[in-house]
Parts: sequence; structure tokens; C-alpha cells
Amino acid sequence: MKNTFYRPEEINVEEFDSIVSKLNKDLMDISRGYVNEYDLKRYVEKLVEDQKDFEGNDKIGFWGLWDPNKLPTDARVEYFYMPSYIATGVLVSCKLDYPHIASEVTGFEAALEKGLLGSTTRGFQGHGYDNLDGLVKALNVFITAKTHIFIEKFPEICKEFTKLFKDSLEFCENSLQTGNTKGDWGEDYSVQYKCILQSIYPHRYLN
Repeated sequence: MKNTFYRPEEINVEEFDSIVSKLNKDLMDISRGYVNEYDLKRYVEKLVEDQKDFEGNDKIGFWGLWDPNKLPTDARVEYFYMPSYIATGVLVSCKLDYPHIASEVTGFEAALEKGLLGSTTRGFQGHGYDNLDGLVKALNVFITAKTHIFIEKFPEICKEFTKLFKDSLEFCENSLQTGNTKGDWGEDYSVQYKCILQSIYPHRYLN
């Protein structure tokens, strides 16, 4: 597996989509153990190097493909926040399943903390009327990385993230219980919420 992440020199939606798609595939492969440790270490080293602080704030880090201030809000979610969620998910997966590799990569812990905190800055929400769609996509990324296990094992690494993740799951549960599962366009998210919760609590949501 090779880390091919890069930031294009010009705005190109097809190119952006390709980068995010590859990053997401990498996360799925890493979370499933479809990678050798030599390649994973090199992959994570580059990922840590590619993280950028946001406007001089060295407490939050992102893997956005473009300056978020120069992107429309919908594109900001897709091409600034989403690649950052996925990259953070890769670090979470590495910390959980390959802790010896995480300990060998210079700057890993700092990048993980900054990625987690950066991931909270939008509350996992999508753009405008698609806020729930954004929430579902963000949660699916972090569930792929087994973040629900990560926050139980390491709740203190980023308390803000731990709280947001738990609150988001509670929101899904409450929405199902109350039947309030429709978005602003009338689309029903009950199936998506149930799939998310099934992944974490299979004994509660088998049917």
C-alpha cells in the first residue's frame, strides 16, 4: 500500500474526488488488516507529515485539499473536512491495531490529537440542508476506524472528540426512538441511523 495523498495545485473536483476515494479505500484496508507493517509505517509517516495546522492554530490539524476559506460550504465539507476525518481515522486504526508502529512514528501522538480535535470543529455536520447526511458520512468513517473502541480505550486523548462521538450516537438513538429521523428535504435517515448503531451495538439492533 502506498500513500498517494497530495494537495492539487488547482481546484479540480474530479481530482479531489479521486484523492478522497483513495484515502477512504486505504482506511478500509488498514482497518481490516490488509496491509503489511513496513508499508503501514511508511504510510503513516507521510500522513503525519502532510497534516497542516489551521490558520496558525497548532492545536488542530487537517488534511484538507484546499484553503477552506476559498471553498463553498458544501465543497468545504467534502474536500476539507472529509479527508481530514478519514486521515484521522487511519491514525486511530493504527493506534488501536498497530500501537508499536504508532510509537515509532515521530509526531504521531501530536498529529492524532490535532486530527481528533480538528474533527470536532464542525460537529460532524454536513452543509446546510444536508447536515444529517454529513453526520452519517462522518460517523461511518469513524466507525470503519473502530473509533467506538478507541474512545473507550483512550477517552482522554481528546475529550472533546470523545464527547462529540458519544453525543452523536445518542442523537441517532434518540431520533430512532422518537421517530424524528427525517432531514430538511424530507429524506428518512432511519436506515442509516440503525446501520450505524448496529455496527456498535449489534445486540440492541439486530432486527
